[in-house]
Amino acid sequence: MSTAVIRAWIILAGLSVAAYAGSATVASNTNSKSYYVGFGSASFPATPSSGLPAGWNLVNFDDSGWRATSFCRYPSWLNPLAMPPLSSTGAWWISTTVNCEFGDPSIPDFWLNDGRRGVYLFRKKFRAPGAITNVKATAAQASDNYAFLYVNGTLVLEPKGVIQQFRNYVPEVGPSTGPVPANLLACENILAAEVQNGGEAPVFPNGPVGLVFSLQIDYETPNVDWKAPIAKEHFKVPGNGAAPIRFALTTPDGRDIPNALGVYLAVYGPSADETWGPLVARWDLGEGPENLRFHKTYMALLQARKYPLQDGATYTAVVRDACTNDVLGSVQFTVRGGK
Repeated sequence: MSTAVIRAWIILAGLSVAAYAGSATVASNTNSKSYYVGFGSASFPATPSSGLPAGWNLVNFDDSGWRATSFCRYPSWLNPLAMPPLSSTGAWWISTTVNCEFGDPSIPDFWLNDGRRGVYLFRKKFRAPGAITNVKATAAQASDNYAFLYVNGTLVLEPKGVIQQFRNYVPEVGPSTGPVPANLLACENILAAEVQNGGEAPVFPNGPVGLVFSLQIDYETPNVDWKAPIAKEHFKVPGNGAAPIRFALTTPDGRDIPNALGVYLAVYGPSADETWGPLVARWDLGEGPENLRFHKTYMALLQARKYPLQDGATYTAVVRDACTNDVLGSVQFTVRGGK
């Protein structure tokens, strides 16, 4: 039977949903980049530098010319990784060189002792889920000497110890910590830091430059609540028309989430077993008839003339996170031919 004339009944065969608490940690360990800007201010307290590359702390900045950061060995007494919250994140000290503790010509201001600070920039990209609620994000950092931490261009942490005789991290002060507003997070994100390297001039030279940071994101993933007509035992796809697939996203305690989250809807099949089969159709969020539309609930049109539905075959509708592609919920149905 051709899809142009099919008149189908879709029978609900099974339903699976998932709601759980999730977490993600972004830390200064791998896939970070750094860039040496030059000499900065000698004034205190330390403030963010002017004249930095435009957009350096934004996700779409071209850092292809930056160098990969290295794991950096620091003496045990200068170890914020032994203190919470950094102690549980898997973060490392990172620098422009692996020999940062002992000196290296790749740190241009290592022996400088006139009070001017070397200015270094660090970046790390990460992805975050798009369909999450009850989000709590907390950043932490320590640095040698003064760091300003940004999430997608917004300053979220400043150094604690900003007087000249203190680094940003000393055991008496501890790491800088603070909340990150959930609305700063997107699918693609950047953690970026400006580090100003400077010692107690003229007593000590600037010495090594180093940074350690983390971002802990805790959240809830929503349930998928399938709505009529697909929530009923049968619903009909007219041969020359379309049948709506509707669902809502709810909190773990069953409350509807009133705003649109980052999801998409896909249909897979046909399949004779528990596997889903090939992709038949996909609807991304939008306002047009070809999109997944949100008006209190989500709705997409399964069009019999457009999609190759086979009589008697089993299909699966799946809601996925648009950022991570994680499955949030699914429903299985069988197409039955008829007039």
